[in-house]
Amino acid sequence: KMTHTDTVAANIRANMARGSYRIADLAEVIGKTANSASSKYNGRAPITVDEIGTISEWLGVPVSEFFAK
Repeated sequence: KMTHTDTVAANIRANMARGSYRIADLAEVIGKTANSASSKYNGRAPITVDEIGTISEWLGVPVSEFFAK
């Protein structure tokens, strides 16, 4: 069963792929190391509400889109 963390991470990955963004870009945007950003990107670590808001602004995607299944 997919968790909310899995769903958000999958939708972030899809949106980043559309813009050809890399994990290093994500790390810079959320102010984390590449390893930490990678864990969030792959759904191994939860993404905070603040990070979701920042990523939403960065990618120009509504926050609600990250929760769409």
